[in-house]
Amino acid sequence: MTLCEKILAKEKLDTDKQPELRRLKEQISRLKSTIKSCNKETDKTKDVNKKHLDVTKRLHSALVDVTRAIEELNEQGQNKSVKLQLADDQVQEYHKMSLKRLFPGVPGHMTELSRPSQKKYKLAVTVAMGKFMDAVVVEDESTDWNTESNGSSG
Repeated sequence: MTLCEKILAKEKLDTDKQPELRRLKEQISRLKSTIKSCNKETDKTKDVNKKHLDVTKRLHSALVDVTRAIEELNEQGQNKSVKLQLADDQVQEYHKMSLKRLFPGVPGHMTELSRPSQKKYKLAVTVAMGKFMDAVVVEDESTDWNTESNGSSG
């Protein structure tokens, strides 16, 4: 093979390979474009994730604040409940002492004398006593008659 033939063979080979070369260049271009697009999507996703993380942090902080406020309000409510119960007990004691002063032989109402030690038994005691729950307890029958006559005459 002469030099001319070699050159012609090379040119023919180059000409035959041109379409494949063009196709490969186009494929490379498409792949580069796809990579660029994927990188943009990745960046967008990172931005969205960062925003979601920021929102999550803010919501968590708000949740902590609200939880703390609820705990404070519950504590205040418990304090007020204790104070209210104490005041109610004082009023009950005052009424009991007033009744004892007015009616010396009367220990008090059934409700006062049969107060259960635990609140869960309160309903059971009320049901067991039935209509006698508001009855007045007296030391003897003579006190009972004296109390009724004093109460009805006044």
